[in-house]
Amino acid sequence: MLKRRQVLTSSTALALAALPFMPARAQRIADTFVASFDPLRTPVPPVLDASKGEKSEVRQFFAYWCTHCSNLEPAFLKWEKSAPKSIKIVRTPVAFSEPQKPLSTLFYVLDSFPNASDLHVAVFSAIHNTRVLPANAPASKLMDFAVNALKLPRDKVEATWSSFAVQTKMRQAISALETYEIESIPLFVVQGRYKTSPSRMANAPAGEGLRGDAVYNAMFKAIETAAVSLQN
Repeated sequence: MLKRRQVLTSSTALALAALPFMPARAQRIADTFVASFDPLRTPVPPVLDASKGEKSEVRQFFAYWCTHCSNLEPAFLKWEKSAPKSIKIVRTPVAFSEPQKPLSTLFYVLDSFPNASDLHVAVFSAIHNTRVLPANAPASKLMDFAVNALKLPRDKVEATWSSFAVQTKMRQAISALETYEIESIPLFVVQGRYKTSPSRMANAPAGEGLRGDAVYNAMFKAIETAAVSLQN
């Protein structure tokens, strides 16, 4: 009997092996896929909008306070821009403790603005580079940061922070930790069925000897290949 970490599904491996590459390379990609992912014990069916062309989902679990997530962010944003439009990309902020929850709320507040990607990068930088923002800052300080440093209108920041929409997303993010079996971050879940991370990719055959951005690029290639192969 095959172990969980040795196989996803035979049909998925066959689908990957059938990709338009030379046989040896196709087999290597299939082997890499199997070695780079863990199946969730209980799959979570993704909610997709066919009218938008969504056929599969990639969900990222991360946190502003996480150093590894900060290092990954540039590579993630680059991949996000180039990923197939058929892949729905969802970001879920993680809080393992009560003091970390305000930063998760800040993510959803900033995500409501048109320049959300730039704002997220600014928060990572303020925590990990310039260190002007404590990772355990309370809600009041985070809202002040959004207004004073990010130049966002205070009325909208405060209204969005306490809005029903943001509070609902926060409850969903908290429950997602158990639903998606999240024990560490950064972590990616493909189609609600398989999960991987930079550390798992670094320990897979395809990541052997790779460092930094090379690991990230290999991981996103595997994620994209998996997401496309699992499309409904």
